[in-house]
Amino acid sequence: MTNESAWSLFVRYTCYFGLALMLAALPLSRFFMSVAQFILAGVFICEGIDEREISTLSRQSSGKIRIPTALILSIKEGFMNLIKKLGQFFRNKPAWIFSSLLLIDFFGLLFTSDLAYGMKVLRNNLPLLLLPLFLSSFEKIPPRLFRLFLLIFATAVVAGSLNSTYLLIIQDITDTRQISPFIHHIRFSLMVCMAIFILAYYAFKKKASFGIVRAILILMLAWLIVYLFMLRSLSGIIAFFVTLVPVLILTGLRSTSRRIKFLLGALLVALPLIIGCWVYMTVKNYTDASPVEMERLDAYTPGGEMYVHDATMGVEDGKYIGLYLCWPELEENWNRRSRIAFDSLDHKGQEIRYTLIRYLNSKDLRKDSTGVAALTDQDVNYVEHGIANVHDLKKFSVRNRIHHMAMDYQTYRRTGAHTGSSAIERLEQGKAALYLIRGHWMTGVGTGDIRTSFHEAFRQMNSPLQSANEGMFSAHNQFLTVMASYGIPGLIWFLFAILYPALKKRSFSNYFFVTFFTIALVSFLGDDTLNNQAGVTFFAFFYSLFVLSKQDTDHETI
Repeated sequence: MTNESAWSLFVRYTCYFGLALMLAALPLSRFFMSVAQFILAGVFICEGIDEREISTLSRQSSGKIRIPTALILSIKEGFMNLIKKLGQFFRNKPAWIFSSLLLIDFFGLLFTSDLAYGMKVLRNNLPLLLLPLFLSSFEKIPPRLFRLFLLIFATAVVAGSLNSTYLLIIQDITDTRQISPFIHHIRFSLMVCMAIFILAYYAFKKKASFGIVRAILILMLAWLIVYLFMLRSLSGIIAFFVTLVPVLILTGLRSTSRRIKFLLGALLVALPLIIGCWVYMTVKNYTDASPVEMERLDAYTPGGEMYVHDATMGVEDGKYIGLYLCWPELEENWNRRSRIAFDSLDHKGQEIRYTLIRYLNSKDLRKDSTGVAALTDQDVNYVEHGIANVHDLKKFSVRNRIHHMAMDYQTYRRTGAHTGSSAIERLEQGKAALYLIRGHWMTGVGTGDIRTSFHEAFRQMNSPLQSANEGMFSAHNQFLTVMASYGIPGLIWFLFAILYPALKKRSFSNYFFVTFFTIALVSFLGDDTLNNQAGVTFFAFFYSLFVLSKQDTDHETI
C-alpha cells in the first residue's frame, strides 16, 4: 500500500465510489444507475495503466511537445490496457458466458423486421455485457468494504421505503403500486427482499455486528418485512417466502444443534401449510355465499318498485352481488347524489353503476333508494373514483389484494374480461406467448418483433388485451418471453448462461448468491425482469458481484 502511486489510489477509490453509487442508485434513481456505469467504465479503462512510464517518457520531450506527448502516450497506454483487459475477459469463461445473454439479443436481430425496437432492446440490455466485463476485471474488494457496500444498498432500500410510506400517508392513494416513485413497485419489492436477507445475515451472524449496530440492523430488518406487506406486491411477498426455504434448509444442514435442526424443519413444514390454509380460507370466505331461497326474499322495495335478484352476477365478501337490486331507484337516486351520470364511467374507466352496486354490497346495503341514501358524501366520492369495495380503503391489507384477484378471476371466467387485473392479464399474456412459441419454436419472432407479434397474437386470439397499451405486449414471464423471442434454442442458452458461471464458481454455497438468485428466479416467473433498466441492472450487477468479481467468499458461505 505504501508503494502505491497517487494515480492508483485515485483509480481504486473511484472504483469504490462507483460501486457504492450503483448500490445506492439501484432502488432510488435510474439516472444515477447510468452515472455509476460510466464511472465504472472509466475505472475499467484506467485501472492498470502505468502512469509513471508515461510521466518519464513525457519529461524526456521538449517543453512545447511535452503535453501532446503525454496525451498521445496516455491514449496509447489506455488502448493497450483495454486490449489486455478484453483478452483477460474472453479467457474468463464464466464471465463471457454470462455476458453472452446480450449475444442472444444480437442474434435475434437476424429474424427482426423492426430494427429500431430491436436496437432499443440491445441498449436496455447493455448492462448484461458491461457489468460482467467491469466487475470481473476489478481488483479484489476487501471483505469489510464488501460488507459496507451491501449495507449501503440495504440503507438505500430503507430510505426508499420510508419515502413510499410518507407518500402513502400524505396522499389519497388507494393503489399501493403508486407509492414507488423511483422504480417500478415490482422491481422495488425484489430489492426489498434482497435487503431483508442482507440485513438478516449481518444482524444474526456471530461477530458480524454488535451492540447498537446489531439493534439498528434488526430494526431495519423488521421495518422492511412490514413494508414488504404494505407494498402488497405478490411477486415480492412470494419471493420472500420462497427464498426462506433454501436459507432455512441450508442453515439447518450446517447447524450442529439438534434443537435448531428440529425448529427449522418444523418451520419448513408449518409455514407453507399455514400460508396455504390462510389463502384458501381467505378466497373461500370471499367467493362462497350461503345458499339463498329466492322465493323468501323481499320482492318489492320500500318505495314499491320490484327487486331483481340475480345470483349470476357473482359473489363478493361472501354475499351475492345481484340480490336486492332495483335499477330504476338506483339510477334516480344516484343521479341526485353525484355529478357523474349513472350510465357513465367512474374515474378508473369502469361502469359506475357496477362500481356502485359492489360498493353497496360491501357495506351490506340494498341496491335501492334506501341504500343510496345511506351513503355519505365521502362514500359517493369513493364510488366516483372507482372504489368498488369499502374494504379497498384499507391501505395495508394483503387480504384485499387476494380478494381482488379472486373477484377478477370470477369476472374473467364469467365474461372473459380482464377488468384491469394484472394477474388475469398475465393469463392472457401467457396464452399469447404459447401461441407465438408454437408458431416460431425454433427461431422465435426476433428481438425487435416481440411487441408487434404479441399485438398480432392478441388480435388473432380475439383477446381482450388486443387494444391494451404497449406494456401488455410481452409474456410477463422472463422464460416465456425469451422462448417467444428466440425459440427453444434461445431458452436453452439463456438457462446455460445463468447457471454455468454459478456452478463453475461454486456460488451455490454462497449465502448472498443463493438468496439473490432465488429472488431473481421467482421474479422471472411473474415478470419480464430483464426488459427494463432497473430489472436488468439489478440482475446483472448482483450476479457479477456475487459470482464474477474477485471476492473472498469463504466468510459468506451458508
